Amino acid sequence: MSVECGMGNGRKIRFIIAIIIFIGIALWYGYDGWLNEEFRAEHSSTDVLLNQVIAVVSAVALVVAAVRLVMASGSRVVADDSGIDVYGKYKIAWSDMVRVDDSKWEKGLVRVYYQRDGQEREYLVDSYMLDCYDDLLDEISHRRPDLLPPAEVEEQQND
Repeated sequence: MSVECGMGNGRKIRFIIAIIIFIGIALWYGYDGWLNEEFRAEHSSTDVLLNQVIAVVSAVALVVAAVRLVMASGSRVVADDSGIDVYGKYKIAWSDMVRVDDSKWEKGLVRVYYQRDGQEREYLVDSYMLDCYDDLLDEISHRRPDLLPPAEVEEQQND
C-alpha cells in the first residue's frame, strides 16, 4: 500500500492567517502613508515615512508567505514499497531505518532514525506538517514492526 501525505491543515491555516494579517497591515499603513492626506498633514514626515516603510515590509512579507504557501502545498511525503520519499528531496529506504522514537507521539512528533553515508540521520514525522500523520505511522509500523517498542508490537499482534 502507498501513503501520500500533503501539507497539514494546521500549517495551511497559519499561512492563511499570516497572509490576511500582512494584507491588513500593508493596506492600513499604506493608506496612511500615501493616500490619507489628513494623516499626512497631522503627523511628521518621519511618521509618514515609517508608515510607508511598514507598508512595504508587510507587502514583501505577504509575498513571501504566499509563495511559501504555494510551494508547501505542492510538497508531498510518499511512503511506498521502496521507502519514504521526503518532499522529493531524498528517500529513506525501509532497510535503512534503524529505530523509531515515539516518546513524543502524544504531541504529534515521531523521530525515524536511518543510516545514510555511514551516519545515523533523523527524519521528524510531524502531525503539524503532514495531513496523514497517522497513516504514515501505520505504514512505518506495518513495514518495520521490528522498530516498534515491545509493548506496541504485542498490542499490534493482538489486533
